[in-house]
Amino acid sequence: VLGGAANDLWQLPLSGTNENQWAPLKVTGQSPPHRSAQDQPDPGVYEAAGRRLLLFVRANSFPASPSDVSALWQLTLDEPLTWSVVPVTGGGPSSATSLALDEEGRRLFAIGDGVWSMSLDAPNTWSFVSQIPGNYGGATSRAVLVFDEVGRRLIVSDMSNGAPGGEGVWTLSLDTNEWTQLDVRGHVVGAATAFDRQRDRLIQLGGDQGGHIAVVPLSTGIWENAST
Repeated sequence: VLGGAANDLWQLPLSGTNENQWAPLKVTGQSPPHRSAQDQPDPGVYEAAGRRLLLFVRANSFPASPSDVSALWQLTLDEPLTWSVVPVTGGGPSSATSLALDEEGRRLFAIGDGVWSMSLDAPNTWSFVSQIPGNYGGATSRAVLVFDEVGRRLIVSDMSNGAPGGEGVWTLSLDTNEWTQLDVRGHVVGAATAFDRQRDRLIQLGGDQGGHIAVVPLSTGIWENAST
C-alpha cells in the first residue's frame, strides 16, 4: 500500500512469522509525487512476471512546470526496492482512473481519456484503443477496468462521472473493438474491483458500499451483498 501523510510504502505478509502484520518497506530512489487525502488515488497494478508494481501518476490539476505531466512509474520488488519512471515512447493517456494487465499478451491497459494499451516490453509504447462509449465527453473520472483473458475483453464498471445513465457494466471486445453494455441492474461504485473468472462475476469492495463486498454474476446481472 502506497500513500498516507508520509507517502510511504507498506506491506502485509499473508504467511510466515509476521503474518497479517503491517510493516513499512524501505525504498530507494525518488518516490512518486505525494497525493493529499482528498485526491483520487493514482491507479496501480502488480506485474508478477517483472516483479514490479506499476503506478500511473496523473499530472497535478495545476502543474508547477511544463514537465509536471502524467507518467508511468515502477517499483522493482527485488532488493533494493527502487522507484523509477518507465521510459515511454510516443504519446499516451493524460489521465487514468484504473489499470488492467494482460500478462500473457505483455500489455498494460488504462482507462481515463479513452482506453489505451502499452507494450510491457521495450520500447514501451502507448497505443490508443478506443473512445469511451456513450455521452461521457470522451473521458471518465471513476471507471474501474478489469481484463478477462478467457473472453478477450475488457470489463468496465461505472463510466458515468456521476451522470444518470452511465451506471452499469460495459465490455470492450479486443477482437472486434466493439463496446457492449451488459444487462446489469443496480448501481454500485466500488473502491476496488476484481474479476472472478471461474464464476464469471465482478467483485467490488468499499466505495458507496462502505466496508461491504458486492458481487454481480454477469449471467444474472444482479448485484448481491456478499459480506458476512
